[in-house]
Amino acid sequence: MHPQEERAEKLRRLRRLMAEHGLDAIWLRRLSSFAWLTAGAADYVGIADEHGIASLLVTDEHVYLYTSNIEAPRLEREEGLLAAGFTWRVSHWYRPADPLASREPARIGCDEAFPGLANLGPHVSALRARLLPPEAERMADLGRRCAEAMTAAIGVVRPGMAEL
Repeated sequence: MHPQEERAEKLRRLRRLMAEHGLDAIWLRRLSSFAWLTAGAADYVGIADEHGIASLLVTDEHVYLYTSNIEAPRLEREEGLLAAGFTWRVSHWYRPADPLASREPARIGCDEAFPGLANLGPHVSALRARLLPPEAERMADLGRRCAEAMTAAIGVVRPGMAEL
């Protein structure tokens, strides 16, 4: 399955969720949701935060990617998101765009609790938990690489060694 097909299937699932809840849009703010919908793209600067430098607003017809003018080139170049077919909304770093400001009165959900929006966090989390074949392959590869790293580390660790 090509990443574009993977994203398309995930969009179908999200839009079905929107329809089930009578929503016009869903705003994906969390790192985990961004990575999921983009088939693995990283939108973080530091991994200690739950939110990245970009968010996605999904409607029935479009996926809007909101980010700053500083991060947009990196997302294009390093994460290959220009080819994803998203509609980019790039703002100045010092004045971030509000994805909700331009929406007419509409019922909007979010992948977490957010004032005035339907909290679909548990539902989006459930969607992320149902892995597509390419995701299962990536997880198996990650598990294999982790096992190799642990096996290599076990071979050199000796009693009395410090963590450093």
